[in-house]
Formats: sequence, C-alpha cells, structure tokens
Amino acid sequence: MKELTDRYSKFNIDDIIETRIKQAISTIKEENESVLENISKSFTELKTYTIALKKCFDTSQEEISKLSMKLNQIASDNTTQTELWQELTQIEDNHKTNLMNSIHSLQHEFRNSQRCNNSKMNDIEQLLHTLPRLSTPLNQNEGTRIPNPQV
Repeated sequence: MKELTDRYSKFNIDDIIETRIKQAISTIKEENESVLENISKSFTELKTYTIALKKCFDTSQEEISKLSMKLNQIASDNTTQTELWQELTQIEDNHKTNLMNSIHSLQHEFRNSQRCNNSKMNDIEQLLHTLPRLSTPLNQNEGTRIPNPQV
C-alpha cells in the first residue's frame, strides 16, 4: 500500500508541476503577446504622428513658398510703381516746362506788342503761380493728387 501511495503521490506531484509549468508558460505567452501588442500600437501611433508632422511640414513649406512668391511679386510691383512714378514725374515735368515756356513766350509777346492789358497779365501771372502746385500726379480714382510712394 505504501508503494501505491508513494506512486500515486509522485504521479500527482509530477502532474501538478507539469500543470503549473504549462500555466506559467501560458501566462508568459499572454503577457508577451500583450507587450508585443502594446509595442505594435505604439509604433502605429508613432507612424501616425510622423505622417501628420510630415504633412504639417509640407504644408508649411508650401505656405513659405507662396509667401516668398508674394513677397517677390510685391517687391517687383514696388519697383514697377517706382519706375512708373519716375516716368510720370518726368513726363509731368516736361509738360510743365513746355507750358511755362509757352506762357513766358506769350507773356513776352504781349509785352512787346503792347496789346496786353493788366488783367491779362494778371491772369498769366496767376497761371504761372499755380504750376508749382501741380507737382504731384492725379489719382485716377479720386481726381485728387497723390504723393510720391516711399519704397
């Protein structure tokens, strides 16, 4: 009987040890799978954030490029505006000079011919005095003079 008891006890202990080892292996596998799943989720999140950051970076690069083009266009427009202003000023100065020369010529002619009365001479003098006020070109939208742009 003792033999049977010893044998039975030993059999049960081996079974218990084997069962415990299987349970431990199963638990370790489950924990490892959980850890691997968490690592996989973390990598997926990291990939998602990386893609989002890349899109933000690409968008900011596009915006920088657009702003750079706009800045270049503004600089070009300012240069063109300055060139047009200078051309307009030159044309205006030429017309003013021609007009003043014509008025002086008429004034001289009237004085020489002595056909000019005082009121006509006064009109001519007043016209001459208004010319310096015409030193800025007209704003086409408002019909008023506009100042020289500061670039």
